[in-house]
Amino acid sequence: MGPDSPATIWNVPHRRNLDFSDKRGLVGTLRTALASGGTTALTAVNGMGGVGKTQLALAYAYSYTSHYQAVLWVPSEEPAALASAFAGLAQELGLQEQAEVEQSIAIEAVHR
Repeated sequence: MGPDSPATIWNVPHRRNLDFSDKRGLVGTLRTALASGGTTALTAVNGMGGVGKTQLALAYAYSYTSHYQAVLWVPSEEPAALASAFAGLAQELGLQEQAEVEQSIAIEAVHR
């Protein structure tokens, strides 16, 4: 994957916000946090509604897509829908477990 190549798998459901202004340098802070891990890194972005969490995540995803094989978006506003959305990643990733009736099997495959 070249330095300017987009991620092979991309399921981000929002367009890039060209008006996003990263005045506090949070995209860079997020990059540092995520790039410090091994093959997998995890960080949380939290705050009150309307402070720009989604816009920050979008700015990061669009800015650093070439650094990843897959950029996966899982909405987490509704905890009840999280399992379903996560299981849906099995299809996005083309995993054979996507057809499983038991959602937990698809979710476990996504984790692997």
